[in-house]
Parts: sequence; C-alpha cells; structure tokens
Amino acid sequence: MRAFERDPETGRSNQPPATILYSSSAKNGSFICLKYGEHDEEFILATSGKWLCNLIGGLDENVDNEILKRVLEDCGRKCQSQSTIRRARAIYEKSKDVDTFLTELGKTVKHLHREKGGTYIVYPRCYCTRVNKIPQGQMPAIYCNCSVGWAKALFEGALGRPVEVTLQKSIIAGDSECRFKIGL
Repeated sequence: MRAFERDPETGRSNQPPATILYSSSAKNGSFICLKYGEHDEEFILATSGKWLCNLIGGLDENVDNEILKRVLEDCGRKCQSQSTIRRARAIYEKSKDVDTFLTELGKTVKHLHREKGGTYIVYPRCYCTRVNKIPQGQMPAIYCNCSVGWAKALFEGALGRPVEVTLQKSIIAGDSECRFKIGL
C-alpha cells in the first residue's frame, strides 16, 4: 500500500480524487461513502474488517448486552432476503403442518437440520461475508446475534408468527461450527 504525501511546494496531496460510491440520509444524519483511488480487495477487507471489529468491540464494552443483541438481531433481519422469505412462505402455505414445512424447506435450505432435540441451522464455516475473512479471535462473538436476526426473519416471515432462535455455537467464538436452535 502506498502512502499519500503532500507536495512541499503546492501543498497538494498525491491522493487520487474521491469518488462518491453512495450517499444516503438516515434519522441520525447523512452518510457518504467515498472511494479514494484503487485498492485491492485484501486492503478493503482488512480495513473494513478492522473497523467493524473495533465498532463491535467498542459497543460490546460500552453498551448493555441485551440492547446490543437486539441491535445486531435487527441488522440480521434487514440482511435477510425478501425473496428467500417469500419462497419459505410459499413452502409453508403448501405444507399441511410445520413438520412437512421443515422437511420441504430443508430441501432448499441445506443447513437446516432436524435432530432429536429440535430444529437447527448448522454451518460448518462462517458464511457471513462481513466477517468470515477476519482472523479468528478478532471479532467479538456477540456479533453472531446478527445471524440470530437473519434466522428469525426467515422463520417468522414464513410462519407469520414469532419464533425463538438461540445461538448455541459460533465459529467466531472458537467453536467448530455455527449452530442456531430454532424454537418453533
């Protein structure tokens, strides 16, 4: 990565001009994403991953645990695809009961497992593109509550009622798999 410097005579930076990638407004203010020159994917992942780790770590240290879990769950709900929810809802509507629904949904959601103790989503690796390239141990495990929200959005959208999703294991926390129990 090259360092940007200022010309001693003109005072101008050799940094390329910024390109606005997107601009949006929100209740708490405006956000603008700028891109400076060209960076390779590794640089972008390293800097955004470090920033996200710092953000979640700071929140984990300074915000009530239950509030942070709810915020992360809400992020996960927003990450869930509406088309995936519609497909799951269509499967549910064609099913005679929840048992049939889970059997049919399991044909399209390959990580859905039904075991003696209940229904689970089990991942052999972290599939979250925001964190799966971050080295083990750097992201606080509370981040996985985002995936709790993702699973809740899927099942609540399909069934039309609240469901309970419990994070049982997390690769980010050092477990060999991510495991979420789905309480139907």
